[in-house]
Amino acid sequence: TAILYRVMQSIDDIKNQAKFGLAVLDAQNLLDMKALQVGLTARLGSGQIDIDTWVKLDSKYEGIIQGLKDRLAEHGWEEKSDGTMDLVRLNSHVTEARAAIESLKAKSVRHGNIAALVEKRIDAGHYMRTI
Repeated sequence: TAILYRVMQSIDDIKNQAKFGLAVLDAQNLLDMKALQVGLTARLGSGQIDIDTWVKLDSKYEGIIQGLKDRLAEHGWEEKSDGTMDLVRLNSHVTEARAAIESLKAKSVRHGNIAALVEKRIDAGHYMRTI
């Protein structure tokens, strides 16, 4: 006795699976980019990089983050501030960003301006939003 199964998928099913896979990758990349952005601010606070480097890289990171958000929106995914996806990791980002803010405030006016920007991002839920 032999039992044969034949699994058939339509082209649309395959396309939808591929789109979903890309959206999942974009969501993970979004979280990773936010982690890099927080790390960049921490590096500025510890004196590992200068303000000009921070501005240049943060601008680049913010552009990538916005591009990922736009692609996710095209997939019909929206950011939520009450999600649980990787919530422990996101909470640690906020803690790290707040520590960087404190060290930046003690430095120059330009550092203080960056601290204010990062604080606005925290208040807006930038580092806590999940997909």
